[in-house]
Amino acid sequence: MASVGSRSVSVHESSYGETEHDANAALLELDKGLRSTKVGDQCESIVKFPRLFEKFPFPILINSAFLKLSDVFRLGNNFLRLCILKVTQQTEKHLDKILNVEEFMKRILMVIHSNDPLARALTLRTLGSIACIIAETKNVHHTVISCLDSHDSVELEAAIFAATRFAEQSKTFTVSIYTKLSAMIDSLATPIETKLKLLPIFEYMYHDIHTISGVRELCVRVLKSYPAKRFVLTTLHVLSQLASKSRLDIPDQVELLLSYVESDPRSDIKVKALKDLKVLANQGPHMWTKENIQRICQYVKQDENLSIILKTEAVDVLVNLASTIAVSCLINDTGSEVSDICTSYCYHDNVILASKACSLLTHLAVYNNKMKGGDAAVCSEAVTAMTAVTALQALLYTTTSTQSLTKQQSHALRSCLRSVVLLCSEFQDGCQSMVDIMASILTSVAVTGDIAGILCDGLSAIGNKERSSMQSILPGVTAMLQLSIQNNQHDLAIKLSTLVFQATSSRVIGRESQQLILELSQSTNDWVSYRMARQAARYAHHFVASQIFATLSLKVSSEHYLFWLKSLQDICKGEHCLQSVSEDSDSFIQGVTQATFVYHQAISCIRAASRPSHPLTFHCKYMKLRVEMIQACCQLHHGCQALKTCPLPAIASLTSGPHKIAQGQIITQLEKSSTNFKSIVNGYKSLYQSLFDADPQTLLNIQHLVKCCQFISSAIDRVLGVVNTDITSSFGEEVEDYGIILEEINSKLNQATHKVPKVSHESISCLLSACRVLLTRVPFKLPRYFFQSLQVTSITLAISPQAARGLNEPVTLQHDSHLTLKVEGVIQNSKQPSVFRKVDKVKISVTSQLQSRSQTLPDAKPAENIPNKMETMTEPHNDYFSCHFLLAFPVTGLHTVSISTSVVDKDGLKWNTGPQSSLLVKSYDELLRIQQHHQHQMHRAQQRATNSTASRS
Repeated sequence: MASVGSRSVSVHESSYGETEHDANAALLELDKGLRSTKVGDQCESIVKFPRLFEKFPFPILINSAFLKLSDVFRLGNNFLRLCILKVTQQTEKHLDKILNVEEFMKRILMVIHSNDPLARALTLRTLGSIACIIAETKNVHHTVISCLDSHDSVELEAAIFAATRFAEQSKTFTVSIYTKLSAMIDSLATPIETKLKLLPIFEYMYHDIHTISGVRELCVRVLKSYPAKRFVLTTLHVLSQLASKSRLDIPDQVELLLSYVESDPRSDIKVKALKDLKVLANQGPHMWTKENIQRICQYVKQDENLSIILKTEAVDVLVNLASTIAVSCLINDTGSEVSDICTSYCYHDNVILASKACSLLTHLAVYNNKMKGGDAAVCSEAVTAMTAVTALQALLYTTTSTQSLTKQQSHALRSCLRSVVLLCSEFQDGCQSMVDIMASILTSVAVTGDIAGILCDGLSAIGNKERSSMQSILPGVTAMLQLSIQNNQHDLAIKLSTLVFQATSSRVIGRESQQLILELSQSTNDWVSYRMARQAARYAHHFVASQIFATLSLKVSSEHYLFWLKSLQDICKGEHCLQSVSEDSDSFIQGVTQATFVYHQAISCIRAASRPSHPLTFHCKYMKLRVEMIQACCQLHHGCQALKTCPLPAIASLTSGPHKIAQGQIITQLEKSSTNFKSIVNGYKSLYQSLFDADPQTLLNIQHLVKCCQFISSAIDRVLGVVNTDITSSFGEEVEDYGIILEEINSKLNQATHKVPKVSHESISCLLSACRVLLTRVPFKLPRYFFQSLQVTSITLAISPQAARGLNEPVTLQHDSHLTLKVEGVIQNSKQPSVFRKVDKVKISVTSQLQSRSQTLPDAKPAENIPNKMETMTEPHNDYFSCHFLLAFPVTGLHTVSISTSVVDKDGLKWNTGPQSSLLVKSYDELLRIQQHHQHQMHRAQQRATNSTASRS
């Protein structure tokens, strides 16, 4: 991208738009600052390089920039070297794009021979920062190991830093430095502080068994030789990290840590050992033995003078084991001891310890409840779901009994609620009682805003999994909502309104609740009102949402925001029209017509609200498919209603032809409706594959819409006799009551279609019912991705070669040669890490198409046009990927090369994220060009001769 001959194409919200001219200009500007004689100008240019790399993250520019920085590092002062060191640390993910690694390293390494120890220290730290690209360079290894003998403290610390970074990257370096480090640790001349700094290097020496065993022997020897607290803490942690990475010595390390937990009198060491045991419980739970778990249980139970902190950490180790496959060992082998611990500490005065014990009891109860359906012998009678429910209820009352929450109480309450959500998702019998208890605490007078907010979060999490259990708490939540409005607790009111929406989801919200929410939206600020309307639209309460959006649309000054709010208002208004439709046919047609008109207005507003940085592509496609579904249902309704003009089958058999012709027309309409629904299904599936950044609920929303359309399409095919198998809707447990309604229609339709003829009044009535249920009874909930994206992933492409004269000019190529097409790309993510899925591979497809054929030699045989069609899969490294294609253009003329990109996630699912780009290639015949040039020269010569003859005459 930094050079002429490549350009960038990006998708989603990260649209750069800068050309390679901008990149070159920016680099030249920074280079000008680097060449300045003023140190301030040089520093200013250096600190701007990380931003340049983020803006133009392509190898050519990054390579050129780092070579310039290495020159400054070699010739500049220590302050400039420090600035360059910071740049290398901030741009670590771009280091592997340096093409001339050896030259870059050579210029940095020259400073290591300086007489200034500070300059050598900065060089060592810089080398350590770029260790990922020079990990196997022998002379650098030798330099770092040699500098460990330095008597200057700053240089020695820098050498230790560099050694740590190289040990993290290079197996060869760990083998080379092992002997040196062992000698320094064993040497009496090495200061104690230096030994403490050297020990963490050993945690990266996990590449071969010989080195691992040697490190472990050395560290065990250090534990015996240096029993001071700092040495023990550092050494135990190093051994734990080494065991967790190598997976070889986990049993021995667990034994070692347990011995320190049981015998060492220092509490800090015990706490650190227990924390390391938690790490090993997560990394290798299958390596824990029955004796290990029994020792932890006995340690917790037998020592009555044990501090609360140690008890909490020990129980937390058991919690980590219970959340893994080791839970069977906890119940089968040590069930009585673990259940005694749960019984002893679930009702403890310390809420942190009680929350850990309740979490342990919940995991055991969930496992016990699952195993009841299988082998009953493995179930422990002392650990039941009802026991966990009782303990959690007691903990809820304990943590919410105070006027204000301390940090510990807040942590305990949140941990308790996580256990409640886990238990309710696996044990539906106790879900209702837990919800009622939480609602009674929520509506009590003593509950403050902080406690109420946390409880609302917990109830909302339960409501997402078990929505039926939320309906009983609606009166209390409504009263609490009114109280929060009176007390101006707006944040709490938003959470309470969300609970109201959840409790009344898929049915009409009460008038009193509507009035309260609308009153709240008028009394609070506009952002809070928007959030409330957004939640209402997500839970299909479109009347409330449309009212709030209509009010907000009068309060914005930006044209884009105005059209965005108008579109949301029209969408909610259209859905409210569908929800208000009655059972009769005229009302249905009128409601559908009005909704379609409003929806077209909404789509126009969405287009007007889009900007280059926010194109709103998903919103337009999603709403277009909704309109197509409404229109398809309307067309199906008209076709089914037309059957009423036909007589009953017994009478139709005695009548003449026109009735049979009318019935044939109805069948044609039904076939067309089936085709329309199948087209909508394909549209939703295509939209689904483009939503790489969408949250799981949004994808589930689209899957439900696909299943609904497939249900109608299959029902029509069943009536027409296209398919003979029973319709299986298979909506799953996550679907609400409309799934039950469709199943009932499915059973009636199957009974009707077993009769002959299948196109009967009974089967058509089933289709009419399914059509009306799809539009009026199935709640249309706007997904979360419609309003916000929790992750943003964009791909920027650089394609070369490009024409030197301009982007729209074709690349010229002889027809008997090949074009080497290079595609480079950078994957850019939002500031927050990927929440739902990450890019594992990138699939790049290249196709070519002949646009126009040019003139050929008169005696030449026309070449056959064989279009190029290639694809490759590449794995990005540090969010960068590149690939090459060799394309042939034997036919002279103008060709269009199309490059499309898709990604594959960790699960192997393909997502059509884009971007797409195109390239013009002009293929020519050199012989024809020479011939044409020769003819042109002859024509000019003849013309000059003619002009000369005419002038003489």
